Amino acid sequence: MAFNRKLKTIFGEIAELYEKSRPDYPKELFKDLIKISSIKKDSKILDVGCGSGKATIQFANLGYNLIGLDISRELIKIAKRNSTKNVKYVIGSFEKTKLPKNYFDLIISAQAFHWLNPEIAYFKSYNILRSKGYLIIFWNFQKYNNKPFLKSIRNLFKKECPNFPTSKPHSIRKYKLKLKSAGFKAIKRKQYNRNIKYKKTDYLRFLESHSWVNSLEKNKKIRLLIKLNEILDKQKEPLEIPIGTVVVIAKK
Repeated sequence: MAFNRKLKTIFGEIAELYEKSRPDYPKELFKDLIKISSIKKDSKILDVGCGSGKATIQFANLGYNLIGLDISRELIKIAKRNSTKNVKYVIGSFEKTKLPKNYFDLIISAQAFHWLNPEIAYFKSYNILRSKGYLIIFWNFQKYNNKPFLKSIRNLFKKECPNFPTSKPHSIRKYKLKLKSAGFKAIKRKQYNRNIKYKKTDYLRFLESHSWVNSLEKNKKIRLLIKLNEILDKQKEPLEIPIGTVVVIAKK
């Protein structure tokens, strides 16, 4: 099935589950992005689709001032609860929010840019960045192909979840084409790989936090979670789950 951007509002409905179950990003990622973008403490930074602030707060803790923008009042509430004073949060869509041109030194978007209207988001990002500013998009994805029980989970998602994505989560081909058409140059890709250890209940919550699960009708979702639990019951704890983080770096 084609990617359904209408599902982006789901995360506000499961804000607490999303915050507690989704993994953070690798700490070395932020140090690398700071080095690549050459931002300074007084640089203007925008986090598009900041959600509960998982990426925003990492930058803020390193001493940077940011604006966090998200459509979800519920997720922004969590972000404010967890944040330091050097972050200003704005509720609204990136596409419709008025932002000054040639203003930001760095735009980041973690686990969010694919939810935006591509006909607007790339060009708007380019226009609001200063000369030689950076747009950096990144996301975590789970690898399903290295253990039999993970393959079983992927096959179950394919069977039961019409909105389960069929595209390769590590590919940046579509991003690259859109970035080039908007005027960006020096487009690069980085990837970080790690294994995260989970208790079965925590991993089930992580699986439950995805849009393709929460877009199911209530009875179908319950049935899916029962089947997922049956798969996990056969495994020993801790579950070691391979997580990749893809980073797309584009310079104006």
